[in-house]
Amino acid sequence: MAITLTVEDGTGLADANTYIALADADAYFANRINDTWLNGTDDQRSSALIQATQYLDSRYTFKGVPLTDTQALQWPRQAPPYQTTVGFITEVYAGDSTLTAQLAWPVQRVKDATCEAALRALTGSLYQDEDSRIVTSEKVDVVAVTYAEHSRNGGQVRIAIIDDLLKPVLASNGYNLQVVRA
Repeated sequence: MAITLTVEDGTGLADANTYIALADADAYFANRINDTWLNGTDDQRSSALIQATQYLDSRYTFKGVPLTDTQALQWPRQAPPYQTTVGFITEVYAGDSTLTAQLAWPVQRVKDATCEAALRALTGSLYQDEDSRIVTSEKVDVVAVTYAEHSRNGGQVRIAIIDDLLKPVLASNGYNLQVVRA
């Protein structure tokens, strides 16, 4: 069964499942002479693009707000409108034009980050399940083990190139990480 990619076109599609077309991802990796990507089947690479898009949407918090209430993905985005009230008069203004320009689809950084995440999805997993407990002490005779609660990125893999590509379009904290008090 062939995997169907529905590429976001900038209108906020309700059924989009990727930020980049397979042919565009293939060109991205051909320019980087990445045989690992190019040796995958069409279905493997398509699945990796869907997983990568899901990873970006789940892992990062982007500037602005989604373009529509019905879009499937976090992109396209727009600067949020703002309002001011003086007395009984409320005026609504369009979002910041500088931010609007920065968020105009397509955002090449988002497409490139999707490719980088897709490569990792093709060769492994973007998420890693892990036991949040770490051993803090052991006792060999009359076996005793003590665990400390610990979470390293909430089981999420950190990929530096993706973090760096997305940095200009991330909201102030940028990441959706689980915070655990030890």
